[in-house]
Amino acid sequence: MIETLKALVASPDAIVYLFQVLAVWPFWRAYTRAGLRPYLSLVVLIPLVGMVAVLGLLALSRWPAAADRG
Repeated sequence: MIETLKALVASPDAIVYLFQVLAVWPFWRAYTRAGLRPYLSLVVLIPLVGMVAVLGLLALSRWPAAADRG
C-alpha cells in the first residue's frame, strides 16, 4: 500500500491534478468579482481542456460587474 502511495505521489498526473485543485480558488474569486457564476470555475478540474475553458470563459464573456462600474 505504501509503495502504491509513493508511486501515485511521484507521478506527473498527481502533480497536474494537485495544480488543478489549487487553481479552483483563484478562478472562483475571479468569477465572483466578474459577476459570473463562480461554480463555473470547477470546470478547471476537467483534464486537458478545463483550464482552457475557464480562461476562455473569463476572456470572452461579458462581465456584468464591469458594466455596473462604467
